[in-house]
Amino acid sequence: MMKLKNNRGVTLVILTITVTVLLIVTSITIYNATNHLAIRNLNHLYADLDSIGTKVSDYYLTNHSLPVYYDNAYFDTKEQLKTLFKANGGTGEEINPNDDGPYYVLNLSRLENLTLNFGRTYENWTDNSSYQDNQDLYIINGVTHQIYYPQGITYRDTVYFTMDLGDEIVNKIETASLPDGVTLTINESNKNTISGETKVMVQANITLDFNDNYTTENLQYGWRAAGDTSDITYSKFTLDENNSATLISKLLEDQEEYDLYIKVYDKNGYEHIIEQPITLEIIDNSQSLVLGLVDDLGTRSTIYLYGNSDQITSGEITITMPDNSTKTITATSDNTEISDEANYATYTVTQNGTYTFSATNGTTTTETKIKVSNIETFTPIEQVSTTALSNNAYSYKGAAVPKGYYVDTKSEVDTGLVITDEINNEGYATGNEWVWVPINSTVGNDDYYIEESGNFAGATSVSYSKYSKLYSFSKPRTRDTYGTFYPSGNSSTENLTKPSQTDEYRYREPSLLTSSGYGETTYYSSINIRGTETPHTNVAEVATQYKDDYENMIESVNTYGGFYIGRYEITVNGEKAGDSLTGVNWYVLYNECMKFDDEIVTSGMMYGTLWDATMQWLSSKYDVGYTGNTTSGYGNYYYEEVKVEGDGTTIIVKPSGTRQALQTGQTTYTKSNNIYDISGNHYDFTQEAVTVGSRVLRGGYYGNSSNTGTYAAGRNYVPVSGEFTSNSSRSHLYIKK
Repeated sequence: MMKLKNNRGVTLVILTITVTVLLIVTSITIYNATNHLAIRNLNHLYADLDSIGTKVSDYYLTNHSLPVYYDNAYFDTKEQLKTLFKANGGTGEEINPNDDGPYYVLNLSRLENLTLNFGRTYENWTDNSSYQDNQDLYIINGVTHQIYYPQGITYRDTVYFTMDLGDEIVNKIETASLPDGVTLTINESNKNTISGETKVMVQANITLDFNDNYTTENLQYGWRAAGDTSDITYSKFTLDENNSATLISKLLEDQEEYDLYIKVYDKNGYEHIIEQPITLEIIDNSQSLVLGLVDDLGTRSTIYLYGNSDQITSGEITITMPDNSTKTITATSDNTEISDEANYATYTVTQNGTYTFSATNGTTTTETKIKVSNIETFTPIEQVSTTALSNNAYSYKGAAVPKGYYVDTKSEVDTGLVITDEINNEGYATGNEWVWVPINSTVGNDDYYIEESGNFAGATSVSYSKYSKLYSFSKPRTRDTYGTFYPSGNSSTENLTKPSQTDEYRYREPSLLTSSGYGETTYYSSINIRGTETPHTNVAEVATQYKDDYENMIESVNTYGGFYIGRYEITVNGEKAGDSLTGVNWYVLYNECMKFDDEIVTSGMMYGTLWDATMQWLSSKYDVGYTGNTTSGYGNYYYEEVKVEGDGTTIIVKPSGTRQALQTGQTTYTKSNNIYDISGNHYDFTQEAVTVGSRVLRGGYYGNSSNTGTYAAGRNYVPVSGEFTSNSSRSHLYIKK
């Protein structure tokens, strides 16, 4: 008989235990899977942030901007971002405390070889998008460059929006002494009084050195008078190759103490603000026997010393200068206006600084300190511009500056951009100086030559292709095909003609003079070969030089949009300021004007057409003679009172009603757009020809009283053989193409 097996069922207790164990195992599995996913997502977020951060840094260093959608910021403030983080489960403390300003959506399409785990929807961001539309993207703060993921990643009840800030974040230094790794040196500081203003401009020449933890990008500075609590206005600045810069304030209250603020950024993008107190010496000369006022002349200044009438009203005062030379003057009871040279002494300086003068009247000796602060300094063009117009020139403020030259960075094109060919170790000019004259339709001086070929009168074997349009500024007249010209007494009978003609009283350039008595057709050996001191051997060579120089000038002016005019009349020392070269004939002056010639630039005597172009440029500010009026207010003429003013005293350098030649550049009174003595002082010979033996003089001279030559644009002429003390000349300089 078969025995059957007894199969009993599972009890309820066992079943309950089994189900419980299964639930525990399942929950552990689900938790582990979820936890693993959270860890993975957090790691992916960090991987994204690390990769994006590296590439954004590289992009910024290359382009000096961020790869973002600038036209539509994600948020304008960190308070807005904090609100979103709280809404997405954060605490609001996840934000870099140094963040400032807007947050922008990163346009990651600008970054190469980037693989993302999150944030791919940045491509959906448009000018009309908002944070409600899209949070699955990456944003960046414009100041700290901290990157955030607005949607956030949750891990163990914490929501992560960015890298763990940890101890990396250093709170912004609002005002402080120098941060570690930065060295600030104040080389010189001073303040300048502005004519007609009760306030002053403060400036400091600084040197700023960094270690590798800081960047020279985005440097900014601002000034405040000590005690002022108003907001600081910051301006950007750059350092030169010596890590130096000149920082000039806006108009401030005149006082002794000021605060200079400088913003620097470290490599992490964190801002540091340096506060540097500066005390400026207040010079009190009230007890001194002599006082002084300064005539700032650009690249040098003249100090005028005169008796302090509050201390001494008569008698002689002997002044010992800083170079130990002496000068004795006679004190007056009233120093509000001084015209007699016996009552004042002068001392010329070429560097900014405080100069001490000792004075004695026999019983009393005092010291007088005079501060000079406006002398120009120059910077190599290669340090202030990297925009090359050609192998020979850089673009700077709309002007073309020759390679290897130096520019006064405080000068402007509209009021006379100044360059020099040589400076000393402190940046002061020791060479020759020129001022940029723009040629364009806005100025209205770009219609200055004619394209028409012919052969030179006096050397018919040499042909020209261009010649000058010469304009009179004595009356507003309509120009005809060749330029309407009324040079003498506003006469309409004296007209422009061509280099191929020699008619009497015909104005032309470039042109030979055919007079047998003293023209180049006979005296061709009076003209040197360009760039040498070797005379030409025949008239055809001279004509060819005239033609080539003129056409090369036209090509340069058209290429670069302007030319340089000599800042001073030609002097016995060349182009530098000083005694004008006079008492020599036209040929000597022509050769002297050619001396600045190399592979970069060419110089020569001013052309009449370039003089006219300069007059057109100056005419918006100066009465150059457009309406036939005599020039006043800035020239050295017979009727003009040349003066220097300041501190309640006027020094009359040249009284009205006297004929007196001055050194070119002797006073600021004779300056127009940084050009000295273009009106009066000495006539400036040009290359413009008239009759068969004369060249044209421009600008008037110190003996003019009331006639048609008494304005800056006026014309006169004399034979080229004449050696007159009234005549000098002025060079032009242009850049080779």
